[in-house]
Amino acid sequence: MTWILVIHLLFSVPVLAQSIEDAEPGILDNMYVGVGLGYSFFETDVSGAAFSVEDSNDIGARLILGLDSFRNLSFELSLNDYGSAGLSPAGDVDYTSIALSANLYITPKNRPVHLGYSTIFKVGVEAFKMSTLVAEVGDVSSQFTLGVGFEYAWNNGFAVQGNAQTLYKEVGMFSVNLLYRLDYEPQNIQVAKPRVNDFDADGIMDEADQCPKTQPRRAVDD
Repeated sequence: MTWILVIHLLFSVPVLAQSIEDAEPGILDNMYVGVGLGYSFFETDVSGAAFSVEDSNDIGARLILGLDSFRNLSFELSLNDYGSAGLSPAGDVDYTSIALSANLYITPKNRPVHLGYSTIFKVGVEAFKMSTLVAEVGDVSSQFTLGVGFEYAWNNGFAVQGNAQTLYKEVGMFSVNLLYRLDYEPQNIQVAKPRVNDFDADGIMDEADQCPKTQPRRAVDD
């Protein structure tokens, strides 16, 4: 099921981005979409059941919709399929969730945000569901989630993230996410030019010039 979701997400996001870009100007300001692929790990609670956990890792995927609300703060909604934990002697437990999180970006002061490297701290809550045919394994309704990661953003709206994220219990995931900011405007790092105090460009600094306000390159006498 996870691989079907991954393939669907990879083909759906470009179509979604294009359809949103064709909408009215303004609604795309500061929005981004993305897909992610990760390696999940589980701590499935089967205490009191006639089963044991045989496989506690799987491949997961996520679909992301976000909003860069402030310079260093983003809010993100994600649909997550963490994959399945295998049980012995038979069966498995599927983990899915819908999450809402706040992402804090730490970037150097002299560089525009979402350009180059950034460190990300994530905190949020997930509406979390465990699906299984094993009746003894129950559901978890909601959990807090914490995460940390790094992002590298290019000057064309694309960015790649590496994240480590864990819920309060049961599941966590290491993931790589590809993002695209829909209404991104290219940003360039401007290097300030040193100021030369020679208003009239006569080769004499204003501090020593007896006529510093002469029109540039206009001849004057001694």
